[in-house]
Amino acid sequence: MALTIRRALSFGGLSDATVVAGENGLDRPLESVSVLEVANSDISKWALKNQLYITSFYAIFDDIEKQKEVVNTLIGCGCCGLVLCYVGTWVQEIDSEIIRMCDEAGFPLLQGNSDVSYIDIMRPILDNLSETSDNSDIGDKNLPLRNEILRIIVDEEDDNVIFGRINKRLRKKISYYNTYGKLLFSDQDKAVLEKEELFVAENFNHILYTCSETGHAIMDIGSRHCLVALIRSRKNLFGLFILDGAETFSQEMEETLIDALVVSGALVLKRRNRTEEYRDKAMQEYVTDLIIWNFQLPENAEDRAKALKVCINDKNRMVIININSIQRQKANRQKDIQQYIKQMILPRLKEYICKLNSSNWLAMRSDMILFFLVDEGMNMLEFCERIKSITMDRSQFSTSIGISKRICLEREIPEAYNSARLAALLGRKYYGENRITNYEEVYFFAKLEEIRLDENARAVGEQILKPLISYDEIHGTELLRTLFVLIKYKENTQSASQELYIHKNTLLQRKNKIVGLLGISPFEMPYEINFTIALMIYKGDAWVL
Repeated sequence: MALTIRRALSFGGLSDATVVAGENGLDRPLESVSVLEVANSDISKWALKNQLYITSFYAIFDDIEKQKEVVNTLIGCGCCGLVLCYVGTWVQEIDSEIIRMCDEAGFPLLQGNSDVSYIDIMRPILDNLSETSDNSDIGDKNLPLRNEILRIIVDEEDDNVIFGRINKRLRKKISYYNTYGKLLFSDQDKAVLEKEELFVAENFNHILYTCSETGHAIMDIGSRHCLVALIRSRKNLFGLFILDGAETFSQEMEETLIDALVVSGALVLKRRNRTEEYRDKAMQEYVTDLIIWNFQLPENAEDRAKALKVCINDKNRMVIININSIQRQKANRQKDIQQYIKQMILPRLKEYICKLNSSNWLAMRSDMILFFLVDEGMNMLEFCERIKSITMDRSQFSTSIGISKRICLEREIPEAYNSARLAALLGRKYYGENRITNYEEVYFFAKLEEIRLDENARAVGEQILKPLISYDEIHGTELLRTLFVLIKYKENTQSASQELYIHKNTLLQRKNKIVGLLGISPFEMPYEINFTIALMIYKGDAWVL
């Protein structure tokens, strides 16, 4: 029975997808599936008829015209549908014109569940389309080679050493990449490797599709004729490898070299993934203890730091990036953003800070990225602008950056953390988002936050404002809010009247009434300070100057 879009919606990663448009085309034959992140009509050169494409429109999330161009090209090429993933993370909502185009063409446009990855969608469809056996199954013919490689894996713990020894044993120069197209290991020459990495970065999704059916393909990378193969099991994709010598490719080579590398690569990368998961968990626990100093002795903290291959005894500054966008998303989308940041942004941030000082390190905790720094006369503003640029590169993330006060001792790290965190959060509250804030800039705001928790201070603030509060309650007026807005705009009647939606004359009448009820002018020093603090304590977060 031929596979159709309608049938594909009944199993695997599309089982809880939503049909947004093109319902009349659900019975189109589905003959292949691929990932699409190319941002223009060039896809017409290789888009296939009856092929289903999966995308997040990452490269063009903010360009609706290019999105329409891509969809129109897919329709023109006779493709059978498009799955749009992570809506709300990249593309905020699907444009109504795109929906209309797909409905008119009977071109199925599906919205994937945000918890489902590309691979979760592709793999069940590919399994349904093909009855070929899993390329990673181990047979008996080549057990000596596989067992020899297995011994290398068992004997060594360092992945780079393992890959190097495998390459030496096979007398091949082989590059290994993870599922994000990032290089893990290679013994290729630097010039050759630069071209190869660029090729993988620009063609990663196309590589996955080309290799999806047989597990490997011959590709030209620069002047090299290369064999590219997926490292996968039936259920999981772990990465890929690239080696020279495709000219000598044969059935025997497929049954020996490729199968051996796929099996060994899957073992190494699966172990690597688990190791990274364990380290990440250990790092999370350590950072949690570090920022509250949950240690009896400094030596205990230093020993755990050494085990994680980081250093704390030379740190004198912290910076925190708060990713405001994370908390505004639903729980499943929060995980998507956190995973994206960990895989795509943290490595770039780590590379940058380690170039400044190899002892610098970072960790992600919930919606924050924590930087533990050696500040030896650093230009902190310049540093923060750079990490902000890296974090926000081609994303819609809203951030707030806080710079801690300087510290001298490792046991003062909790103070550095709290001061950087307050700088980020209070900086966002009082100065706005996407700002860089020093702790000194919010020091008094932090003290004000403490005063707000004091019942006596709240009672005094309410007493100071009581004449206006009582008058508003009796007469249904807004004198208290008018006082706040006038102080906020430094008595600029035009700005204040616009925010209050009243005429200037009405505003002046209210101002005179306020002065009359209070018996003093709250717009003159030193009374202005008193009334400003009283307003901020009494109204809390509702009114922020």
